[in-house]
Amino acid sequence: MPDVRAIVLTNPHPGEPKSSKLFSNVNVERISPSGASWLRALSLIPGGVARQAIIATKLATFLERERKRRAFVRSRIDVSVVHYHSMSFWRNLASFAARHPAAPLIRILDWLSDLKSYQQPVLFTDHSLFGGTYERFAATRGPELAKNLPDVVCVERSGYNNVRRFAQESGTSINVEYVPNPIDTDIFRQVPMSDSDTLIIGYVGRLEKTGLSIVENLAREAPPWIHVRAALAAPLGAGTPPLWGSIETKWNVPNQALPEFYGSIHIMLDPYEFGLPRTTLEAMSCGRPVLRVREHDAESLPSEISPVINSASPQAIQSAVEHWHTDREDLRRAGRAARQHAEREFSAEIVARRYRSIYEGLLAA
Repeated sequence: MPDVRAIVLTNPHPGEPKSSKLFSNVNVERISPSGASWLRALSLIPGGVARQAIIATKLATFLERERKRRAFVRSRIDVSVVHYHSMSFWRNLASFAARHPAAPLIRILDWLSDLKSYQQPVLFTDHSLFGGTYERFAATRGPELAKNLPDVVCVERSGYNNVRRFAQESGTSINVEYVPNPIDTDIFRQVPMSDSDTLIIGYVGRLEKTGLSIVENLAREAPPWIHVRAALAAPLGAGTPPLWGSIETKWNVPNQALPEFYGSIHIMLDPYEFGLPRTTLEAMSCGRPVLRVREHDAESLPSEISPVINSASPQAIQSAVEHWHTDREDLRRAGRAARQHAEREFSAEIVARRYRSIYEGLLAA
């Protein structure tokens, strides 16, 4: 869409430029804050004061970034669409405000949810912000944010269902679409499975994710025919804490090296509470079935490539994958089916077509 001038606002990551161009008409802006240094200094104080200082630092950093984003966009009067990716601190701040309902916090949430200040059409991609149960969505003030977003893309079915339900029950006009995370199926290619007698179960995630305890329990109590291999991301300089010795762990694996990791396992373990994280889709694209461990899941995947169990016990996980240990040909069939499903539903080309259609509708409106 060369005639559409878009700005994509997303979170900054270490090593990435503040600004870059996807195409001549599409700018990506990763705006980092520069102030709040005194709050960062307070975070060095031990005890409860330190925790409060860390929260204050994160909040000040987030608010400063938001102010810069909005001022930057308002200065670009030739922009056709503002594509806003996530509002990462919203859920934490909303949860804190629910426990401590102070007027300043509520005013901050009101300001954050008022995206009309961009003065251009805004398309909001939630990146799991609205996902989970409806009770979770409501408890973290999802409705207060959603009601100010006329056009929303949810990357998970549960988020899509939550926003639709809110819109219907409240009579709010929201154009909501379900578009999953895209996967570059040319980079994440199907690779042959090892003939090892041991069934290798893999996990990819961040160190602070709560699902890691499920992986640790599995590694601790796994029978000899199961081996657990993990690729974990930890903040730079934070150190790598000891995990259960049975987990073979690689730290901070770069994204371009993850296809090799997926190729070294037989099955991917997804212990998150809901949704389809990017790592699950990458594993499927590499031809690996995924076992999802959770109580509720609105995502619809064929059970032969991604069964769901609602128990976090190692025994339940073992029972769920035992047939794949004994029938490796069925495991390979499941892997091929996972790859085909990823190509059909989650490839970057498919997702790009969906976004193109959304952009066209947004501009026409």
